Amino acid sequence: MQPGSPRSYRYNPSLIRNWQEARQQIIECQPKLLLVGGDLTRDGSIHRYELEEMKANLDSLSAPDQRDYSLAWGVDNLP
Repeated sequence: MQPGSPRSYRYNPSLIRNWQEARQQIIECQPKLLLVGGDLTRDGSIHRYELEEMKANLDSLSAPDQRDYSLAWGVDNLP
């Protein structure tokens, strides 16, 4: 996905639009399980706020009984 953030120097509005479209499709499908493979942010290893923004987005999409995330390098750093 890697939507990035307007706060990042590498911000690309088309990536945000891609994420918004994907998010809408997820909402419409009402999945029981949401599994995202790959990178969630463009610069999350540099800009913590990108991880926080994506976590908030995923929290709003989670399956009803599950809200666990596994980020290979830093889930322990998130609140």
